[in-house]
Amino acid sequence: MATRMLFEQALLAEASYADFSNVDNEENYLAALRDNGFSATQAEEFVDEWVIVAHQPEEKGDRFILVD
Repeated sequence: MATRMLFEQALLAEASYADFSNVDNEENYLAALRDNGFSATQAEEFVDEWVIVAHQPEEKGDRFILVD
């Protein structure tokens, strides 16, 4: 159980670096993940499990976000 949760958290962290700004259909969603280093299989499995609710593209100069 802990291994699966750790895997999912790592996958979400990796996906958070993808550029979803031009995603308006599933093929663009898959392409954004593949462009970020996901294999085709990883991207398909990710799309089957997760939905983009909101996306905030990185602005030039931004390197981190602090949340309290």
